Amino acid sequence: MEKKISSSQQLADNRFSLDDISVTSIIRDVVKRIFLIILSAVVFATGFFILKTETFKPLYTSETTFLVSTKDGSYDAYSNLTTTVQLNQVFKMILDSNALNEAVKEDLELTDLDAVISAKVVEETNLLVLSVSASTPKDSYEILCSVIRNYPTFSDEVMGNAVLDVFDAPSVPTHADNSSGAVKWAIIGFMVGAVLMLALIVVLSFLKDTVKNERQVEKKLDTKLYVTVPHEKRRKRVGLLISDATSSFPFQEAYNKLRAKIEREAKHKGYKAFAVSSSLENEGKTTVAANLALSLAKKKYRILVADFDLRNPAVAKIFELSVPDDKQLSDYFMQDDRNVGIESYILKNDKLGIDFLVSNNGVADVNKALRRSSLTSVVEDLKSMYDMIIIDTPPIALVSDIDDVVAASDATLIVVREDEARTMVVNDSIDALTRTETPLLGAVFNDSASASNPASYGYAYYGGYNKYSGYGRYGKYGKYGKYAGAGKNSGSSRKEGADGK
Repeated sequence: MEKKISSSQQLADNRFSLDDISVTSIIRDVVKRIFLIILSAVVFATGFFILKTETFKPLYTSETTFLVSTKDGSYDAYSNLTTTVQLNQVFKMILDSNALNEAVKEDLELTDLDAVISAKVVEETNLLVLSVSASTPKDSYEILCSVIRNYPTFSDEVMGNAVLDVFDAPSVPTHADNSSGAVKWAIIGFMVGAVLMLALIVVLSFLKDTVKNERQVEKKLDTKLYVTVPHEKRRKRVGLLISDATSSFPFQEAYNKLRAKIEREAKHKGYKAFAVSSSLENEGKTTVAANLALSLAKKKYRILVADFDLRNPAVAKIFELSVPDDKQLSDYFMQDDRNVGIESYILKNDKLGIDFLVSNNGVADVNKALRRSSLTSVVEDLKSMYDMIIIDTPPIALVSDIDDVVAASDATLIVVREDEARTMVVNDSIDALTRTETPLLGAVFNDSASASNPASYGYAYYGGYNKYSGYGRYGKYGKYGKYAGAGKNSGSSRKEGADGK
């Protein structure tokens, strides 16, 4: 069912808008991949720490303090202070000229003097501090001792009247003056790694071609938006059903709206058998089928739910039904005795007001089972017994026998879970449904946290269909398993149990 749109309309639809940005989708992807963010942060922190540690050069300083006086033995404080200042200037001149450095290298037989030599006056005193900083404690100490031995050669020529007495003898330093700062750099690396991975996840989430909001259903898919089902918080282990007293008002109203539309289809077009399918597993098709049946049953229709997902039946699980051995639908399709009719396998439930055709176990060879019994004739027999039949089908993109199930129905619905399957996969599934010539009513946009009235919705996730699934091995569309949404590969994926179908 391809949309017939003008080229100008197509260009307008393809134009980027703010609606293409789904904050909900981005947050969901970030939460799912929080482990990757932490892992990236740890890797960067470790790398920064190692890099800083390996490139760190410690600096050790050895110092000596001289008491400066004049040769005439004067105890005049002003004279001594003046001499100290002048001697400090002389030391700086000697150091700047490299003359003392050359003498020290010759004295210690070094080819290179990897050290910093400095002199400074202790304020308002006649004390002069001479220091040497080098990369090892031994080097700083030996160079300082050499300076002490060689400085008179140069200072006497300029200030012969100055006398330097060692006030504090030099010693080998035991601690480095500087620190590697490796911890600080590890913190910086942690932040950098986290930000980079976060940015990558956000970009990939934005570029991911899934259906992220209601507007994109009409924009991206080759069908119309039929109903939007909002996000619903799980309150029990199995199923998200409107029969649960704790289910939210928006959740119930979505299915009331779906029921009203199905009623109109049945009234105006005579449809009785409605197939509910999805492109992939974990999109909530069984939940939609179950709640549609419950909503119709409230209006006192005679309703049958048929689980024709023969490989992976889940209707019994979502309704928590106890299916007797003689009521297993899978046995009907595998039996050789054609005298036993389908009505013998109907399981009645007066409490729900719904009848069921269900199984607890899947059929290994579905193609063989379908060859033994025509689904079309089975459904035609059931139509005479019920007002409406809701059929749960296999995922379209994962099996090759979907045509038999859909062809037996009067109309189909495709369940599209928000931000789950790739647009290409959904449209391929829509094409597959269209080829059966069974009318496609539209898309049920499921599990939408970005629905029109999100304020009333809880924030939890469906999921876990593949807990019961083995679809990756079946069908010509099995390759599409890789196109499922990001939630497929994360330990934080949404959990729905059987109703994730």
